[in-house]
Parts: sequence; structure tokens; C-alpha cells
Amino acid sequence: MDLKNGNPSFVAKKGHFVVYTADWKRFAIPLEYLSNEIFRKLFKMSEEEFGVSSDMPIRFPCESAYMDYILALIRRGIAKDFEKVVINSITTGQYCSISASSDHGYACATCLSWKLRLNSELQRQKQTRKVKGKGQA
Repeated sequence: MDLKNGNPSFVAKKGHFVVYTADWKRFAIPLEYLSNEIFRKLFKMSEEEFGVSSDMPIRFPCESAYMDYILALIRRGIAKDFEKVVINSITTGQYCSISASSDHGYACATCLSWKLRLNSELQRQKQTRKVKGKGQA
């Protein structure tokens, strides 16, 4: 179901909506993510960059690797302060592009920076859970 090759699929399974990324990868996103500030920003940017069309799918102005990353962050329940960092990277265009990493055979500095931030945030959350768990014992 590839829009790039002329086979669009706008229909999502129940409880999801469909978006495409700038490199035309299809994502079925849970409806509860509509209230997420990151997705609200992506929708606004999509409208500004691509417009609104009834015969074309919603297309976000980021590449699929970055969308995978955003979805992983949301699934893990990122903190609000880290959410602001993600939104800032979207609005300033400082997110990883596929060409920046795969065409040259190395990870771009932005990807590495994001991975470090994510790991740091996940470690912080893990520590917070441990402390809360000890306090309840």
C-alpha cells in the first residue's frame, strides 16, 4: 500500500488514523495521539507546507525514520519537558533525514544527539520509577 507507487491506502484499522511522511511511508497512528502536542504541531506544519486536500492523504513534513522515533518516544511516555525538545526540533528542522545517515554510511550528528537525549530521558524515568517503587514498599 504505497502512495508513491500509485496505490494509496487512506483507510486505517479501527481506532487509528493514517498519515504519510515526506518520504511517503504510511503510518497508522492511534487516535489517542491526536491530543499529543507533538502531533498537533505536525498537523499544523503539514497544513502550512502541503495544504489540505480531500483527495490526498495527510502528509507530515518529516521522514519516516523521525516518525518512528517520535512514535517510540510517545509509546514510552516521554516527559513534558522532553516533548518540548521534540517540538522545538520539528519547528527548527533539526531532525534526522534518511539521506543524512544512510547515504553516507554513518549516523548524522542530530541522530546521535537524539539517541543520547532519549537514553538519558529513559534512564531518568527508570530511576524515578525505582525510587517510587522503593517508597511504596
